[in-house]
Order: sequence, then structure tokens, then C-alpha cells
Amino acid sequence: MSAGVMNFVFIENHSVYSLCEGTIFISELASYAEKNNFTYLSICDTNGFYGIMHFIDACKEHNLIPVVCAGIKSKSFNGILVARSMRGYSRICNYITQVHLNPDFNLKEQLAKNSDDYYIITGDRDIIETKNSNVYAEVNALADNHFEDYRYAKKNGIKPVLIYPVYFINGGYDSHKMLRAVYYNKKLSALGKNDVQQPDACFIPEEEIISRFSHMQDAVANSVKIAETSAFEFTAGAPIFPVYSDDSFNILRNMCYENIPARYEKLTPEITTRLEKELGIIKSKGFADYFLVVQDIVKQTIYTCGRGSAAASLVSYLLFITHVDPIKHNLFFERFINEGRKDPPDIDIDFPWDVRDGIIDYIFRRYSPDNVAMVSNHITFSVRSSVREIAKVHGLPEQDINRITKNIGFYYNRNSDDYENYSKNKYSNGGEGGDSDGWMDIYRQAVDISGMVRYMSVHCGGVVITPKPVRYYIPVEEAAKGVNIIQLEKDQAEDFGFVKIDVLGNRSLAVVRDALQLIKEHYGTDIRYENFNPINDKKTINMLAAGESMGVFYVESPAMRQLQKKSGKGDYDHLVMHSSIIRPAANKWINEYLERLRGKPYKGLVPGMEELLKDSYGIMCYQEDITKIAMYIAGFSLSEGEELRKVISKRSKQKRKLQLKEKLYENLKKKGIHLKIIDELWEMIESFSGYSFCKPHSASYALLSFKACYLKAHYPAEFMGAVLKNQGGFYSPLAYISESRRMGLKIAAPDINMSRYEYFGKRDSVFIGFMQIKNLSYKAVQSFIGERERNGLYRNLNDFLRRSEVGQSDAEILVKAGCFSGIEKHNQPQLLFIIRRFFDGSQPAAGKELFHGALYPDIVPPPMRDIPDEQKLMQEMELYDSFISIHPMTFYRQRIKTGVIFAKDLERFKKKRVRIAGIFITSKTVMTKDNDLMKFVSFEDETGIFETVFFPKIYRKFALMLSYQRPYIISGIVDVEFDTIILNVNDIAIA
Repeated sequence: MSAGVMNFVFIENHSVYSLCEGTIFISELASYAEKNNFTYLSICDTNGFYGIMHFIDACKEHNLIPVVCAGIKSKSFNGILVARSMRGYSRICNYITQVHLNPDFNLKEQLAKNSDDYYIITGDRDIIETKNSNVYAEVNALADNHFEDYRYAKKNGIKPVLIYPVYFINGGYDSHKMLRAVYYNKKLSALGKNDVQQPDACFIPEEEIISRFSHMQDAVANSVKIAETSAFEFTAGAPIFPVYSDDSFNILRNMCYENIPARYEKLTPEITTRLEKELGIIKSKGFADYFLVVQDIVKQTIYTCGRGSAAASLVSYLLFITHVDPIKHNLFFERFINEGRKDPPDIDIDFPWDVRDGIIDYIFRRYSPDNVAMVSNHITFSVRSSVREIAKVHGLPEQDINRITKNIGFYYNRNSDDYENYSKNKYSNGGEGGDSDGWMDIYRQAVDISGMVRYMSVHCGGVVITPKPVRYYIPVEEAAKGVNIIQLEKDQAEDFGFVKIDVLGNRSLAVVRDALQLIKEHYGTDIRYENFNPINDKKTINMLAAGESMGVFYVESPAMRQLQKKSGKGDYDHLVMHSSIIRPAANKWINEYLERLRGKPYKGLVPGMEELLKDSYGIMCYQEDITKIAMYIAGFSLSEGEELRKVISKRSKQKRKLQLKEKLYENLKKKGIHLKIIDELWEMIESFSGYSFCKPHSASYALLSFKACYLKAHYPAEFMGAVLKNQGGFYSPLAYISESRRMGLKIAAPDINMSRYEYFGKRDSVFIGFMQIKNLSYKAVQSFIGERERNGLYRNLNDFLRRSEVGQSDAEILVKAGCFSGIEKHNQPQLLFIIRRFFDGSQPAAGKELFHGALYPDIVPPPMRDIPDEQKLMQEMELYDSFISIHPMTFYRQRIKTGVIFAKDLERFKKKRVRIAGIFITSKTVMTKDNDLMKFVSFEDETGIFETVFFPKIYRKFALMLSYQRPYIISGIVDVEFDTIILNVNDIAIA
């Protein structure tokens, strides 16, 4: 066909967003269309616009005219709806929403009405016989009866249109079958004819269409007519703000000035200048309603942490959305909003994890369920899941699948050769999963579906609030969790114009909240969270500098604790820096930073960089450093610098990234900077493409870290109890209990009269909660705690059995867990005798204390020998998943021969080979610059935690044998980096 002239348009094109059905990535679809000289490109995914923004962008990039369609499958109607305008698109969005949310919705009734806003293409006789001007009779080229459908349309005066469905490009039929088998949870051999599309549901040359269907030229031509008359400008992209008030800006301005005394001792010219600058931009951008809505949400609880780029805003600080002073800490407001920014910002707010769902419920109630929805996550086939699912549809046994897939990491993606090479070579030498098992074909097929969209889930916190019902903009459906979600994921939602509010759950906020409440209860000290700013507390700073931050939010990972120890810096400014530079891609520069911190002379890579990044020793640390470098070094405008920052991490913007990269190189070459230096600078910029933060984000989290660490330093029992109550963070309960012991705290086993369902700390003791006891009924715990609170402490087991409504099984668990040791003189066998006697039917029912007008006498057990201490320890392991009365290594020491040292003594053996015993507590796998896997592993013994590294050769040999809470004997060389000990492992064995 000649460029710009089309005699047929493929209207029904299904991309990967026809979930588990279409196999064509939108980028591939657009590339194919451009290569084959299409003028128009249609997308027609089933019951959704899941990829609409990717589609519009791809059409622009490949000079194609988009045709926006949706394939509808519902109880009342099957067919295609083609939008002719933004109004038509909105109406289709509404129909799709109703199909998803309302099982009784009758779409056919709606479509029977004529409309100029969209076309209807269907074989439904009831619809086409209305002969409305927007209706076309579908003639499906792949249907056996397509000519009869054509004749029927002609006979009845209905416009026919030839539809040639496309679900894959040549060679994609096998992937389509795989997806359908996964969708139906069937083996490939069990797929029926109606479960899959035909093998020829792919693009064929236009000439073949014209030749094969020459007998229905009008139906062929109508495909072009529909495309020509459905071309319109898709105008999404303008910010879609919620509405707070008709006078929002003045309300916002007044609120900011009214709150200045709560944040500052006095109003200074610096504050006024900064505030007026921000308010001016907010007004010009129309952002006032957004700030007020977020402030309304935040005021539902004082325990919040506003973070992300919004923390650079003085307005956010004055509204108590954020808690870090952006003036004092020199936070770059333009990272959040600037005059050149076209896309809307979003504000991220953390709430305690256990109230977050309540906050979301409030938003839906306050701003109407029609006008609120959560952002979706598009769950794709990962490397591991694609292999797993392909193996399942081939009928392989579950145990074989588990054996193979457990060894597959998450380091491969379809945008590189790594995964394909991995799939071809990993087991090609006769190892497990070799060709004899059919695994090579499975790996190859897994490559094909990797990255395809599998299903929708809920974004971790993204909420959109719209002035019109959400379904006016994009279809809404219900997630499995029961909440309404939009069909777009985060990036497309932002491109569409949705102004997202991230409402996120944070366990450490609950830890701080619970600790503060216990401190007030135990000490009478009322620390108000919103005014709590301990960044100058010496004890806290020293604890952070020593890396003693286990349990402390954001800084408790082994890597972060190591960095703190290596730097010897625990002040707020360095903590902010460390929590940003710790990103994996910056490993190359961390050692350089530490050397500069210790006095190594340095110069910036390029002139001006040293002064620009003086706070971070000339090293790019924060996302906004990209913008600063681009503006002040490479001569970019603010909007271009911000665009570079954003496209660095967006795969969908790679073409624009390369354009900006080229401009940066050209500008720096004109300044006489050597190409090798520019390459190194670009490498530093690209290190932000993955996991990275802006300074306001790190500053907000570092403040929460300081609050948590202050509590650990000054109220250790209350703090550690709160950490355990809220189910910790980076480590297992055992690790936090061990840390508590190292801090000199007593560990109190669950006590029937003292303990609560959850953990808690009081002065010098941490009380293990009933929640830690396996198989103990939550209902039973609530019952006996309620009775205890109403009628007083239990006198003994007999009293407990009579008063509580606990069943025999739960009572026996409580005895074996040692919960009656504080009130009972009898041993465990005697207590179990009492329980069995009580429940054998010879005693009154629970709760009845009178017998012939007197208290029923206690059951007295006969003399019985207690069980051995070792058996009690085994029961602890069974009930608590760990020993709680002793450190596990104390138990295992008896089986370990001499010749092992303790963690506390490692420093004495620098550069020497040692053997040490410990329990595995956590690990992190990373990829080397040579694309090999290695592992950092934390172990502990009775005396402390020690860090180890498994380099690639040792990783391949030993890393997969590790499991939690098992004792190991590790051999290796004690290495020292910046005065910090790490053990380079060369051998390991189970103790």
C-alpha cells in the first residue's frame, strides 16, 4: 500500500491490555503500523481503556492517527464501540464502568438510542435493526457465517463493515494459547475451540483483504470511513483537580498565614517571600483545591508523615501536611511545582498502617464514591510467574515447578537480553530443569509472555478525587479487595491528568504512636507527635552514628546500619543524605563519598559541580540534583531539567530521554568538557533510573527516623514493645527480641494476668503478646482478657477455667506456652490434668461457679513428674517459632565443637580467618556490575549481629541453603571497611 492511503482499516486490534488474550505490546503495535504504512491505528481492547495513554503516545511517536475503540462483552451486548469525540469516549467509559460494576446494567437499552458521539459495530440484530445512523453491522472476517451476516445487512438496508480481529502478530498464536490456558486455569491440552481465537487472528496484508473480500467492497470501505470520521484530538493531560470550595485560594492563603505562629517564632521576610512565591504558582496553576483537600484528609489524625517532593513546599509545612521546615533545610520547591511544569504533582501521605483503610473510607464518604477511586496496579507476568504459569499449563507437577522457580531471581526483564540468555543457558548442561524435563521450551515460552498484563490490583495508596464522576474520564471497576479502581496505573494516570493523592500505610508511625501512648501511661510524660522534633538530641545522634538503629524506621536495614557506622555520622543532615545515596545503583559512589567525608580532596566532575553539590561532597545524591546539573551546568531550562529528571526513570519515555541526553552532551562539549567526563556524569545521572529519592522525601523520612530512634534511646522497652506489636519491619520477632536483650531489657513470656494480645513494653521489660502463640484462637484471647478486665485477675487455672469461655484446646496451648507460671504452683502435666478433668463432663459448665450454694472446689491434681527442660524448649519452638526463654544459640551451643568465636569478638580478628556460629536473620541479593548475583547476609549470636558477604562464587555454592532461624557455622576472612567489620564467607555449614 502507498503511504497515507488506506483501503482497509483493522478496527479490532487487541493489545496486551485485552487481559490474558491479546499478545501485542502497544509499542510493537505502533511500530508494526508505521512499518506497514498505516494512516490510522485502532485499539480495541476488551471492556477497557487500560492502555489508552500508552496508545495515544505511541500514535504520536509513530505519526499515526489514533482510533479509540473498545470491544464490549457483557450480558446484554457484544460488539465494538468507536469513540468519535472526547464526549463519545466519556460515554463509552461510563458504559464500561456500568458493565464492570452493575450486574443488572442493560447496555443494549442504552445503545438503542441514536448518538453522534460514537459508532456501534455489532452483529446484535436488535441493535442493527434500529437502523440508527451510528450503527454498523459487523461482518467478522474470521467467522464461518460472515457472508450471511453481510447479506443480511444489505437486505435490510444496514451499513456493513468488515472486521478482521487481530490478537497477535505473526508467530504469537502460541503465546495467545498460553495466556488463555492461564486465564482459564486449564492445561493446554484441555483448551476448547471457544477458549481461544483462531490461528489467523493476526495482521495480514491489505492486498489480501482487498482480494479475499472483493465481493463486499462497501464493507471493506466502511472500515476506512469509520476511521476517518472517528479521528479527533484526545485532549487528556490537563490536571483534573478535586473541588474544595468556590473560594479555595483565599481559604488556602488565610490558613497558611494563620498557621505561621504554630511553625515559626516570628514572621520573617524570608518566610513571606517564600510563601508568596509558592502561593503565586499555586494560584496560577489552580492547585489550591488540591492542597485543601489533602489538608482535610491529613487532619483526621495527627500521626502522619507527608513525604515526597511535597515536603519541599512551605505551604505543605504550614498546613501540617508535611513536618520538615523547607526553609531551614534548603529544600528545592521547584522539584514539586514550577511554572514550566505541565503535569500535576502529587502529595504522598503516610498514616499508621492500622488506620490507613479508615482514612480511605473517609475519603470515599466525604467526596462521594462516584468521584473517588483508587489507582490500579497492572500486574504483569514477572520472570518467575511466567515460568511458573507456563509450566503449570504444560501439566508439570507443583513440586517440580517449585524446585525450579525458587532459584529464579527478579533481575531479568524483556527489555534486555539477560532473561533470554538466562532461559537458554541456565540449565543447558544437564542440571535440574534441563531439556530432558522439557524446561527449555518452557523458558522460551516464558520469555514471550513476560511483561504482559495479567490482572488488575490496587495501587498501594494512590487515590484520585475528581470534580465530575470518575467514570467520565476513565472506566472504573472493582478490585478483588472490594474497592473501586481506575483502569490506569500510576504513570498513565499522571499522563492523563489525574492528580493522585498517595494514602499509604506505615508501620513505624504506629510504632511511634503506640510508644508515645505507653510513655504517657507509664511515666506521665506527654510528648506531642506534631511538635516532636528531636534532631539535636545527642543520645539519639550517637545511637544513629553507631548504626544501633535496629527497629528504627528507614535506617534499620543492614546496608543502612553499615553506612551509618562507616561514616560515623548520626546528625540529621547526614542521615538525609545517607538514606538517599544508599540506592543500589549508587554503590559505585558510596565508597568515594565515605573517603571524601574523611577528608579526601576532590573536585567536581565538571566545573561548577563542586559548589552546586557541596552539601553532598560533590556527588549526586537526590533526584533534583539531575535538574540542577542540567540547568546550571548543561544550560537547560528549568522545564527541560525537570523533564530530564522525570524521563530518566520512565521506560515509556526512552525516546525523549535520548533526545535530552544528546542535548546535554552537545552543550557540555561546547564548554570544552571531555567526552569521557561527560560519560561519567551521564552514568551518575542514570543511576537515578531505578530506586531513588528526592531530598524532601528523605528529609521527611529522616525526621520520622529521628523520632523513632529518640524513643529507642530514651524509652527502649516501650519502643521495642511497640515495634513487636506492629509486627516489626525488616526483621523477624526473634531478631527484635534478641535486640531487646542486648539492650538490657527483660523478656517476659506471656502471662495470663499481665499480658495483652499484642506485645508491649513497660520500663525495663518487653512483654510478649498472646499474638505470638501459634494456633491460639484470637476469639479466646479477646474473651479471657475481657473477663480479666471486668472482674479482676485470675487466681489460678481453676479460676480461669470457670470464669473464661476458653475451650480445651486453647487452654492446653496456654499451659504449654507457660502462661500460668505466675499464678500456679503446679507443673505442666498437673495443669493439663486439671484441664482434661474440667472438660471431661464431670464439672459444671464454664462460667458457673456455684455448686450446692457454694463455690465449686478446685480440681486438685495428683503428684506428677514435670517434663524435662529440653522438652519445654521444644514446646517453645513449636508454639513461638523460636526459643523465647533463651537465645537460640544458647541451645545450639551444646552441639557446636570448639573453635568458633562470638560476634562481639570479631573486631579482634581483623584480616584473619575465623569460624563463627550464628542464626540467619535477613539477607539481600544484589547484582554485580558483571551481572553475577551475590548476597549480603546478617546473622546473630547471643552477643550481637554480624554482617557477611557471599560473593558470586560462594553465592552459587551456598546461598540457596539458607533459611531463617537455623544455626550455621560460617567460615571466612574478617574484613574491615571504614572501621566496620564484615565477614567474607568462604564456607558455611548447618550447625
